[in-house]
Amino acid sequence: MKTRLVLYLFVLLLLGNCERPDPIQSAMRVSVDQIQYSPNDGSIKTLYRINFKSNSTRFIFLKGDQLCYQTTATSAFSNSVESFITHFNDLNITLPAKLRCVMEVTTLGGEIIRDTSEPLNIGFLDNTPMGNAPNLLAFWPLTDDYEDYTLNQNHLSAVGSLILTNMPNTVIKSTYFSNNAYLTRPHNNQLNPRALSISAFLYLDDINDPANIYNLVSKRDYTGWGSSFEFKVSKRTAEGYKVSLSWSIDGTKTEFESAANLPFKKAAHVVYVHDANVVQIWVNGEKTDEIASPGLISNDNTLPLCVGTRPGVRHSFSGYLRDVGIWGRALNSQEIEDIAALYR
Repeated sequence: MKTRLVLYLFVLLLLGNCERPDPIQSAMRVSVDQIQYSPNDGSIKTLYRINFKSNSTRFIFLKGDQLCYQTTATSAFSNSVESFITHFNDLNITLPAKLRCVMEVTTLGGEIIRDTSEPLNIGFLDNTPMGNAPNLLAFWPLTDDYEDYTLNQNHLSAVGSLILTNMPNTVIKSTYFSNNAYLTRPHNNQLNPRALSISAFLYLDDINDPANIYNLVSKRDYTGWGSSFEFKVSKRTAEGYKVSLSWSIDGTKTEFESAANLPFKKAAHVVYVHDANVVQIWVNGEKTDEIASPGLISNDNTLPLCVGTRPGVRHSFSGYLRDVGIWGRALNSQEIEDIAALYR
């Protein structure tokens, strides 16, 4: 009896000294990859994955935080992307709308697993100069969040401390960049246009950088030129700054700057246009500089697109920025003038 007691205590001691293994994560996976809206037929397609046989699947649609529609669908085991179609009219909501889909899957054992889509912004750009200019690849207001307000959903991620605040002495919302903070989007071929236009509204107190450069939008290599483009501002005199561009085409690198300075402590709307015919700089709705184009941007790099810095973090922007848009073509003069008129 005494021997059994000693053995029992010894076993307890061993168990007490053993580390508990980490819990095994469930192999059941649910994901909403994306929701897509087709203005042509008013359909909303939810792309999703379920890697196990489930009991039921519910699709819940939210406008902001408000429930607007839900429905239950039959779901089957699949490791591939499946789709579920909902019609916009069924949601019974008005535009503009920030829409999300929550997929709620009930397992055969009664467990509920959920995943929520990235936001889909519908109608925010309708009847505006941005929305009326075709081939808008991404538009980031940078006023309340870092989302893309086109249907392409090229949302940005914040790195570092960014502040959503008004531009100085105005009620105009914007994002304030400082201390090497920036926004980024992983490589996406859609954001590698060969012809492009980039538009931005900014406010600068000064440019304090070793090279006197602040990046606005960049896909340029950190250590070299590569195949890239860069839209930036540069300080050449104490009185103000210039709009500056750089790119590489077939191994030939080129830089181009505006002739005139823009004053510090005054907001400005700037546009970079590049196609097979011309490269242009526009400031506050007026074309300030133009050269013959060296050709379309080859731009086949796989770097992330950065707003407020160069990939690799260099020449980071410090100031106020909003309404950054990228088009996959050259905007014409009327389109640029219409956009610039929003800021007067």
